[in-house]
Amino acid sequence: MTREAGRSVVRFSIFAVDLALHCIALLSDGRVLASGGFENCYHSCVIQDTAELYDERTGQWDWAPGTMAAPRSAGHILVALPDGTALVAGGYSGSQYLALAEIFCPP
Repeated sequence: MTREAGRSVVRFSIFAVDLALHCIALLSDGRVLASGGFENCYHSCVIQDTAELYDERTGQWDWAPGTMAAPRSAGHILVALPDGTALVAGGYSGSQYLALAEIFCPP
């Protein structure tokens, strides 16, 4: 991440998988968390129950440990919390809209 005149400009490498309709949040430790979304919409869309973490020190996206309680795509939210965790809520699972929230605790 570079800082220019009070602004932060983040340059990323590509995700581990092609994603669409995912959410992204900047965690308090400077890493970036991407949750859910569709993978591989060129042939058939697979809704993800996974998350990826971007670390600017390595310049790489890596899989976050574990999976979410349900796959999430369009309509879910991801909110970074002050304690370093993140709230993920709602979204579409492929068969229904979710009334479900969970906390992600990065390693």
